Amino acid sequence: MRSSRYRFPTFACPTCLLGVVLLAGCDLDGNSLRYPGASVFEPPARDFHFHYLSPPWRIRPKPADLIAHLSVDVLDQFNPTSNAFSHELRLSYATGTSREAIDAVRLVLAKAGHSFRSEVAPVRALTGEVGWDLLSTVQTSAGLGYHRETFFTASSGKPVRFSLTSAYPLDEQDVDDLLGSFSAAPDDGSVTPPRVRDRGVASADAGAP
Repeated sequence: MRSSRYRFPTFACPTCLLGVVLLAGCDLDGNSLRYPGASVFEPPARDFHFHYLSPPWRIRPKPADLIAHLSVDVLDQFNPTSNAFSHELRLSYATGTSREAIDAVRLVLAKAGHSFRSEVAPVRALTGEVGWDLLSTVQTSAGLGYHRETFFTASSGKPVRFSLTSAYPLDEQDVDDLLGSFSAAPDDGSVTPPRVRDRGVASADAGAP
């Protein structure tokens, strides 16, 4: 993943993540000859969807309280039995508004000893939908951990929490592309946004597709 802080013009915040059925509610386009590696995740409720690259991202088994659990493997991103990963993304629904939800999470992170690299700031998806974003770090037994919380609102009215942890600064274009592709609408089969499909190779001033 390449570092590209502040290079994603449709995002309003600093940076710190999509047809064959993969799992219930998830569509995979990873074998498409048109868009190799471009996949779409959509939950059973179909109240939002987003695009991601696979590899390096892959769907992992999830606990019942999550919508989805994705990771980027460290040792072998093509080995489905690998448990080591550099990035872990956990999706869940929250309560209240997206701003109330991220403010509540900020309090929890502060109590857990997180140091904030940014304050809560608006973030804009390629669709124009606005959410909220927060970056922090925390010292762990394995070293410094990087954390990003991003909230958007699904068409059901529920806040969607993207909780991302990483062994590296969460400033990569791939992460921005994932979050920037969020849409509070069912997947209509439209093409994957170029910034996701081309691994961020498109020019920085490229508009939304």
